[in-house]
Amino acid sequence: TPLTIILGLTDLLKKDNVDSNERQSCLNSITTQGNNLLSLVNQILEMSRLTANIATRKWLHSNISPFVGEIVNSYSEYAKSRDITLTFNSSFFGEIDFVPEYITNIIRNLMSNALKFTPANGCIEVAIARNNNNVVITVADTGTGIENDDLPNIFETFYQGKNANQNNGTGIGLSYIS
Repeated sequence: TPLTIILGLTDLLKKDNVDSNERQSCLNSITTQGNNLLSLVNQILEMSRLTANIATRKWLHSNISPFVGEIVNSYSEYAKSRDITLTFNSSFFGEIDFVPEYITNIIRNLMSNALKFTPANGCIEVAIARNNNNVVITVADTGTGIENDDLPNIFETFYQGKNANQNNGTGIGLSYIS
């Protein structure tokens, strides 16, 4: 979650060997993740609006690749601080219709989960490609993965899989983005 990233970067800043460029980069990431935390609170409110059928969608016709790339990039400092290699690749460069808020929430949730379960020296790769008439966004990591028994339930509100006991979470994210 953004709070995990904020706390991790804050611990990093407490060390004496942090140079001024790294300090500024951490502070920028903390600001970004603070905004992400605010966004999570807004997601909870949006879930209530969706449940009540009063949510509105604001569509954008644009190239989704740079949009997703910017979101992924906002996690680069935190990934680096945990010795995780984070890459973004896109073979799709056309314009499509999408709801920016929804894509942002989806990518943030998947990135947060990937970072939560990927160990040091691991890798996270986010990719965008075309598959027939669909645009496919993939977030793959070298983390623990999801137990096969948990797969049927991962989109249920507040569901936490077997691996959740070692990491904090609310179980809201995947149900919200589905």
